[in-house]
Amino acid sequence: MTIVSYEISYFQKLLTDLIFTLLVDLKSTLLYDDNMSVIIIITNSDSDKTSRIYHIDICYHVTQEALVNSILKLRYIQIINMIANILMKILPRETHDCHMKTMRLDWQ
Repeated sequence: MTIVSYEISYFQKLLTDLIFTLLVDLKSTLLYDDNMSVIIIITNSDSDKTSRIYHIDICYHVTQEALVNSILKLRYIQIINMIANILMKILPRETHDCHMKTMRLDWQ
């Protein structure tokens, strides 16, 4: 998620530099994740963090900063509904067909 946050921030800054800012309305990018605990930790705006996340490296706070600056939005999605799984996992036939229809790649 950190790498994606870096990439989103970079592309938004690049678009702002390349195109006249008044012509482009850069809205926040929606990022789907299946890890509910990570979403809760990142969206938690409390200054006191639990000991469970004390060891997290500083580079992982980029995602939280992107959320605060409205560059990024996080939304939970169940693992079974992630379309990217079709490219990374062996799926049952029904799930594969469902994702193919979602991407409008069904040949029927």
